[in-house]
Amino acid sequence: MGNCLTTQSVDPNAIRSRTTITPSTPGTPGEILAAPNLKVYSFLDLNNATSGFNRNMILGAGGFGTVYKGQFGSGMNVAIKKLNPQSEQGLREWQVIY
Repeated sequence: MGNCLTTQSVDPNAIRSRTTITPSTPGTPGEILAAPNLKVYSFLDLNNATSGFNRNMILGAGGFGTVYKGQFGSGMNVAIKKLNPQSEQGLREWQVIY
């Protein structure tokens, strides 16, 4: 299990705005919700983006698992979080979030 976050270049001189995040309504377990801007990546895509989850690509680690730097063929930089199978905390968080 893992998830993928994309990054964007940020202009440090840009004016910041506030965004309100509204929690989503819970769905049926295992249900894939419609999200027009959401792209689903295969494990192979994530594996390739991180050079096989190479240790040199590690950005950090925590109770959930390890975060890797990655880059897709399009040049898009991403941070990919890979669940540690021994992490009960990570599994519980994954189940609550997703």
